Amino acid sequence: MKLKKRLFSLALTIAMVLSILPLSGIGASASYTAKFQFDAKGKFTVMQLADIQDNQSVEPRAIALITNMIARYNPDLIVFTGDNVTGGLNSSNFQSSVNQFTQPIINAGIPFVVTFGNHDDESGAPSKDTQYNYYKSRGGNLFVDHDIPTLTGAGNGVVPIYPNGQTTGDPAFQVYVMDSGSYASSGGYDCPYTDQIDYYIQNSQAYPTVPSLWFMHIIIPDVFYETMTTTNNGTTGRSGNGSAFGSSTYYLQADKINWAKSGQATTIAEMYKELPCPAKPATYTSTAHKSSPTYGSKTLYESWVAYGNMLGSYYGHDHQNSFVTTTQHGIDIGFGKSAGKSSYNDNNPGARIYELDVNGTYSTHNVTESDLTKAQIFFDANGGTGEMIPQFITKSSSANIKANAYTKTSSTFLGWATSPTGNVVYANGANYSIGSVDATLYAKWTATSNITFNAGGGTGGTGPTTMAVGAALTAPAVT
Repeated sequence: MKLKKRLFSLALTIAMVLSILPLSGIGASASYTAKFQFDAKGKFTVMQLADIQDNQSVEPRAIALITNMIARYNPDLIVFTGDNVTGGLNSSNFQSSVNQFTQPIINAGIPFVVTFGNHDDESGAPSKDTQYNYYKSRGGNLFVDHDIPTLTGAGNGVVPIYPNGQTTGDPAFQVYVMDSGSYASSGGYDCPYTDQIDYYIQNSQAYPTVPSLWFMHIIIPDVFYETMTTTNNGTTGRSGNGSAFGSSTYYLQADKINWAKSGQATTIAEMYKELPCPAKPATYTSTAHKSSPTYGSKTLYESWVAYGNMLGSYYGHDHQNSFVTTTQHGIDIGFGKSAGKSSYNDNNPGARIYELDVNGTYSTHNVTESDLTKAQIFFDANGGTGEMIPQFITKSSSANIKANAYTKTSSTFLGWATSPTGNVVYANGANYSIGSVDATLYAKWTATSNITFNAGGGTGGTGPTTMAVGAALTAPAVT
């Protein structure tokens, strides 16, 4: 943790040395002493809390949201992505706010990690260093002390997650949690500095094949360059909002929207509610905010592209947005909706859930306060692969089950069972009646064989090329 304006050559040298050590040596160990592992099924759940941004009397609805999210999803790790408190709080009021919104987390015994936004330390509030240390004291052995002191800001580092039963060697996944700064000296919002980008690059060189997710507060301008357009495509457009891009109206490019990860929204207007507010392009592309010349003077996004291990980056800051887009390079850029109720909002606060898979993939969905009032169907691939976010259904009602999106090599989907080894109970898209509690449906599969027909010099012979094992086969006619 340090000031933004300084000579950091010595610090950068230290960071380079630290970065080539095993992540177990630079990761989260000072407070939370265990090592994160995937469970026996190869899953690890992360919950993102963005923009609680409240004062010493935290809105009860925000506390209830956190409590209910934990009860339903039982995350392995909670990530605070900044603007955790509102600006201008004195030390006592800051502590009161933190005590209230962390209490459900402490009650549940969930480890948590913290970084900061532009409001946390403004208007005479305690410094980010002081705030970080208070979270550390408050959390005790639940606080994940990931901070690398030599990096600009506070709450910068990486959390390694190891395969089940492993606590050393290469992690199976990395979760970067970074301070995006507050306000740039040239005006507008800030963004990561050279030493932070170099730290990512150094870790990528140490672990080139380990998939990663990136969490911070202020979104990067690349969301505009990669996934938005000023051409009116007939969907919802946004402008203004104090954004560096606000003089134009921007629309989401339809082919870049990742609907599977955006959540329960069925229209763009439901998930794109305000224009993103990143740093000014001139700030983002300045020398102070690019990697060092040793690593090619790359912007943060260019660094991700160069090393190819960044699956997605997620932000807060723009409270009402919950969309996720996917760039041409396969990197997801998305928002965790504000969990707060006191700052500006759309009266439906939320949080984002991520399910990481040890095979190097992940799924995510946004969950709102209104979603939590409903019952939920969880889907289990049961040996298959793919992504299906849970389906919310009004309690004591029915709805058609969403279409299966899982696949399994050399197998055909038969339908849904209510246990991993049970028989098919529901066909694809069948109507499902739910009560007041959540349910899980398991995909059922049957092996398939590839069939090749040879007319032996005749004509004809076309027919099914893939069939379920045991199914009756009628050979095609030949002449």
